[in-house]
Amino acid sequence: MSRARATRGVRLLVAVVLLVAIGGLFAALSAQLISAHRADGQRLARERAAVPYVDAVARLTLDLVETRSGAVRGQTEAPANLRVSMTAVTDQQANFGSALTAQRWTDLRAAIDEVRQRPTGADAADRHTDLITLATDLLGAVLTESRLDAEPEQASHSLVVAVRELLDLVAATGRAADTSALAVAAGRDDATELRLDLALALNDAATAYADLSGVLTTAVATGAWPPLTSAVSEQLNLLHDALRPSVGPAALRPPTSADTATLDSVARQVRDLARATLPALLTELDRQLGSREEAATSRLTLAVATAAAGFVLGLVILWWSAAPPAPATERGDEPLASGPDVASVSVNLPAVDARELLALEELVHVGRGVRARPSGGADDAE
Repeated sequence: MSRARATRGVRLLVAVVLLVAIGGLFAALSAQLISAHRADGQRLARERAAVPYVDAVARLTLDLVETRSGAVRGQTEAPANLRVSMTAVTDQQANFGSALTAQRWTDLRAAIDEVRQRPTGADAADRHTDLITLATDLLGAVLTESRLDAEPEQASHSLVVAVRELLDLVAATGRAADTSALAVAAGRDDATELRLDLALALNDAATAYADLSGVLTTAVATGAWPPLTSAVSEQLNLLHDALRPSVGPAALRPPTSADTATLDSVARQVRDLARATLPALLTELDRQLGSREEAATSRLTLAVATAAAGFVLGLVILWWSAAPPAPATERGDEPLASGPDVASVSVNLPAVDARELLALEELVHVGRGVRARPSGGADDAE
C-alpha cells in the first residue's frame, strides 16, 4: 500500500509541474497575442479618429484657397463657410487631442484672425498663401500623429496620398489663377516677377496632377485597390477623366499662352471636383479602417479562445494521466454476487428420491469408517 501511495505522489508532483509549465506558456502566449492585437486595434482606432480631422482640415484648405482668390480680385467679404470650417477644426482638435496639432491649429487660427482687415491684391495673395501653407502643415501633423501617412495597407495609404495630392492640386491651380490675375493688373516692372511665379505655380500644378494621376490610374485601371467599393471607384474614374482635359500635360501651357480666364476656370473646376471627391475618399478610408479594426478584434478573440481551449485540453490530459488506477481484485476473492446465481443453481438440480438420499448418506458413513492402511508397516513385513 505504501508503494502505491508513493507512486501516486510522484505522479501528482509531475502533473503539478507540467500544469505550472503549461499555465506559464499559456499566460506568455496570451500576453503576446493580446499585446499585439491590442496595439493593432489601438492604432486603427486612432487612425479612424483622425479621419474626421483630416476632412475638417481639407475643407478649411479649400475655403482658404477660395478666400485668397476672392481677396486677390478685390473682394472684402470673407466667405461664410470659412468660419464654419474653422469651428469644425476646433471641434476635431478637441476630439483628436494632440500637442503637435494643437500648436499648429493655434498658429493657423491666429494667422486667420490677423487678416480680418481683408487685404486685397498682391498683399492678400502673400498673406493667404501663408495661411494655406499653415493649413498644409496642420494636415501633415494630423497624418503624422495618427500614423495615417505610414499606413501599411496599400489601399488605405493610396487613399491618404490621393487626398494630399488633390489638395496640392487645388492649391497650385488656385495660386496659378491668382498670380495670372495679378500679372494682368500689375505694371511692367512687377509683371516679370509675377510671370516667374506663374511659371512655378503651373509647374507645381503639373507635378501635383502627375502624382494624383498616378494614384488614380493605379486605383481605377490596374485594380490594385480591391477593397474599394464600386461607387468610390466610379467617383475616382470621373475625377480622373474630368481633370485630364483641364490640368493634363496638354492643358497647362507656358505662362504666355495660359490666359487668366482659362486658369480661373481650371481652378474653380478643380475646387468643385475636390469638394465632390474628398468626402468619398475619406468615407472609403474610414470604411476600410473600420473593417480592419473589426478583423483585429476577431483575431484577438479567436487567438485567446484557441489558447484557452488548448490549456483546458492540457488540464484534462494531465488529470487523466495523474488519476490513480482502479484497485485490482485478487484472484478467488470475487464477491458472491459475481459468481453464478445460487437460486438458479438450486432450480436446475435434478429431482432426487428420498431413499436414494438415505443410501448415499449410508455410503458416506461406511466410507468414513474405512481407513487407508499405511504402506511399509508390520503387515507388509509378514
